[in-house]
Amino acid sequence: MNKLTKVGLSALCGSLASVAAANAGTMEVLGSATATYTSNSTKVTGNPIGMNSALTFKGSGELDNGTTFTLTVTGADQMGYTSGNINIVTPSMGSFNINSRTGGNGIGGHDDKMPTAWEESWGHGMTSGFDFQKGVASAMNIGWTSPSFLGTTLKLAVAPGGNKAAFSNDKAVGGANTIKQGGYDALIEMKPSFGVDALSGLTIWAGGSHTDQEGKVSTINNGDHEEVNAGFTFAYGPVTVGMQKNG
Repeated sequence: MNKLTKVGLSALCGSLASVAAANAGTMEVLGSATATYTSNSTKVTGNPIGMNSALTFKGSGELDNGTTFTLTVTGADQMGYTSGNINIVTPSMGSFNINSRTGGNGIGGHDDKMPTAWEESWGHGMTSGFDFQKGVASAMNIGWTSPSFLGTTLKLAVAPGGNKAAFSNDKAVGGANTIKQGGYDALIEMKPSFGVDALSGLTIWAGGSHTDQEGKVSTINNGDHEEVNAGFTFAYGPVTVGMQKNG
């Protein structure tokens, strides 16, 4: 039996710095103080002490018509770039998101929605060999989230011309991809309380992704790539339970 030991201590630092810029709203730097102790009884892991050094740069502003925008650029531990996005929230047409690998668009935001004390239920430091259904969220993509209607929200995302894990700078392109081409996701999320207070913590979702593929993966022509994701969570007081299925 593999024995896993992990001790975590986390405290939110809040805003580390805030800078105002003309015609661009505000810019701030966010981070957290997190220390961990991780060990695996079946492996030599070396020094078990870890510390979070990630920083997130966030800017926001508002246009004349009431539309708000948010720019988020995330730096990984030791300042390695991981992801970024621009989120545009309109007064009545929902929100539009230009996204680079943050995982929030399409089915990517539901790759693991199971209850956990950490961000993901697998966030314990031992993720080798895990396979997640993220749809087009691993590539540069554009997503749309509809306004909520009777507790129901529709989410769409598209990665045109190459669904792969790549980030493109401004005035640049993602480059060619010999296998995966353009792809799209669609997901519906419902909170059907039916007017019953006891059901106010229920959330149900179902979604899918389709990516065109050309050529062969290794020596096998698998055709186009498809993924599905469905599940539910239910929160009642301090307790949350859930179940989901990916494929």
